[in-house]
Amino acid sequence: LGETCIIALKIEIRIHCLYFLDMMRSTQYNIDDNRAEPDYFIADLNRDLNNSAQILSQYLPHKKVRYIFNSLDKLLSGALIRNITKINDINKNGVVKMCRNVYALQQNLATIVPFKETHFDRVRKYYKLLNSTKEDLQSLLADSSKATPSAFSPAELKAVLRCKMPAAERGRSGSGNPSTAAGTNTPRSTRN
Repeated sequence: LGETCIIALKIEIRIHCLYFLDMMRSTQYNIDDNRAEPDYFIADLNRDLNNSAQILSQYLPHKKVRYIFNSLDKLLSGALIRNITKINDINKNGVVKMCRNVYALQQNLATIVPFKETHFDRVRKYYKLLNSTKEDLQSLLADSSKATPSAFSPAELKAVLRCKMPAAERGRSGSGNPSTAAGTNTPRSTRN
């Protein structure tokens, strides 16, 4: 019975995470200012995770609490990548905001359980792809179906291409080269 309760708690924490991250669909990411704080639902999720960890640590051994929160980094990063399809409109400041959200989750989760930061790094790189030109993204998509795999699946790259970003803002960030943003070392040829 005890193991069943622990598994139920693990599932409950994951449901909480997905619930809060689903609020991305009603959040505006085409914003004029470059706010320093994460979205309200990220702050709420962080508070919820901290409260849950504190309460559980009062009644369960550290090993069980760690089991409950283990692999949340992978769940959160996967949900953030999949949720790009829920963003109706985004601009450069919105990309910065999403990267702040990821950083806030990463910092908070680090206080609860050890994890691999590579999952959150991948999410930041993914959202930074929105700053790439459409041509660079299409080139990266073409490369992803060849023998040289990309850091992202073709479906993930297509979702970035479908995301509404003002054309005037695409490719204006510091990294217009999607191979750099995606973490690959494949050089790109320039086209005129």
